[in-house]
Amino acid sequence: SMKAEEARLEGKEYFTKSDWPNAVKAYTEMIKRAPEDARGYSNRAAALAKLMSFPEAIADCNKAIEKDPNFVRAYIRKATAQIAVKEYASALETLDAARTKDAEVNNGSSAREIDQLYYKASQQRF
Repeated sequence: SMKAEEARLEGKEYFTKSDWPNAVKAYTEMIKRAPEDARGYSNRAAALAKLMSFPEAIADCNKAIEKDPNFVRAYIRKATAQIAVKEYASALETLDAARTKDAEVNNGSSAREIDQLYYKASQQRF
């Protein structure tokens, strides 16, 4: 909807200014207006991660993935948050899923980023 798009752009503006709390508010408004749009959850997850609210960020990524299983960015954000809370084994699983989806839907355009996170999670795990 028009209102959801306004909220998305507002959230993006706050995010760019590093105003994470207001970014979260704007994306929450976007989610209210367009609950089926995976981007609202993924964007809010990014802002929550900046606020170090990693469990909430992971929950939002799960919602985004539920709404759009092909949304590779949501898997990447989820894995990043999982690494932040030292859930390395889970992060590796998330990254495996991300790699599969990325190959299927984006011709592997995020492969490098996924590989770097995979390496990071593997290193920190041992």
